[in-house]
Amino acid sequence: MYCTQCGQPLAPHARFCMHCGAPVTHVPAAPAPAASAPHAPSASAPTPAAPAPGAPTPSDPSAPASWSATPAPGAPASSASSAAYQPGSLTPVRPAPSPRSQDRGKKPRSGKKTLLLSLLAVVLLIVVSTMLVVPLYLLMPKSNEVLLTALQSLLEVACAAGAIVLLGGKGMLRPRREGIACALRIGGIALAADVALALWDLWDFFASGEAVDPAWPLNLLVTLGLMLAIGMAEELIFRGLIFNGLLAPLGNTRRGMYAAVALSALVFGCAHVSPADFGSPLLAVQALLKILQTGLWSLIPVAVLMRTGDVLAAGLFHGLGNFVLSVDMIVSAPQISFEYTSADVGEAQGNIMVYLLVILMYLPSIYAALRSIRAQPAPCNGAFAQAAAPLAQVEPVVRCLPPAPEREGGDDRPSGA
Repeated sequence: MYCTQCGQPLAPHARFCMHCGAPVTHVPAAPAPAASAPHAPSASAPTPAAPAPGAPTPSDPSAPASWSATPAPGAPASSASSAAYQPGSLTPVRPAPSPRSQDRGKKPRSGKKTLLLSLLAVVLLIVVSTMLVVPLYLLMPKSNEVLLTALQSLLEVACAAGAIVLLGGKGMLRPRREGIACALRIGGIALAADVALALWDLWDFFASGEAVDPAWPLNLLVTLGLMLAIGMAEELIFRGLIFNGLLAPLGNTRRGMYAAVALSALVFGCAHVSPADFGSPLLAVQALLKILQTGLWSLIPVAVLMRTGDVLAAGLFHGLGNFVLSVDMIVSAPQISFEYTSADVGEAQGNIMVYLLVILMYLPSIYAALRSIRAQPAPCNGAFAQAAAPLAQVEPVVRCLPPAPEREGGDDRPSGA
């Protein structure tokens, strides 16, 4: 099954195209005409009427290009590129979609160039957002660190969204109702695990005898806004730009598609640690477990993006998970901390146990994400692809999740089934 707008392959039962954002219209396949032996036309067969004097003919250049003849029953429909005018039968048709680069008279952008542009966009947006916020860090007191972090995340969201639009992936920025539903269906167990960890943190807080901050309602709103901004920024950067950039040169085959998924997960995991986290064997063990934990978790938003084409739903799910894990910022004064390792032996052992426990709790959602990714059709060159993928490389689709309910007037079965 392919998109009627951009020609890219669609996931089974997809309702929106991941590449251009156009709604998918499922058209039932017409029955094949019955084969019959050639025979001479009967005497009762109607004879085509001659065109009226002055009427345009199919070869007449003055004939309207936006009209084509309605094919006779059992006759193959002519392509939109060879549309012609037939007297007595006027049917408006839409011209066949062409790549955006061909509309401008340019050669389609290669996958390697798309990847380089995506990585360049990531570097530029990080540099620009940092240059705009660093002076504010120097001028404002440390108590406003939460506000400055939220401001930097919002700048990254704006820059990343602009880069996605310029690269041709604006369809990912269209919110869809099924996006967040798919995220909860695939990552619901992981989100429940985050809630369990948050309740454990609250139990430790109240057991320690500390008093709850009187401004906790304000802390709740600040924490929610901050975590949503961070989650949306990370999804637009790592899934919107980096993952789609990797799919452009690697997504021609299923093996390449899996390589793009693995590389994006590795990049996302490594972004949560620093070279200083490998200063000793104890720190290195914690850093490696953090990379593994975040990398495996990132398969959930990857699956959501590949199945629905909605990066905003992935960002909302990401921000919601961050908010649940930041419950300590609500009952006490909000503080920003991105330290995931510790040189203290006791704290290090606790971090290692927590990372292993979280990985085990995430396994059901990770398994569901892997099954959803495995069900995607190949080739899959991402939302930045400018030309339709060649049909000769299409590989069979493996069903994984339950099929969506059929809609009236359409067939939700994938083409070729």
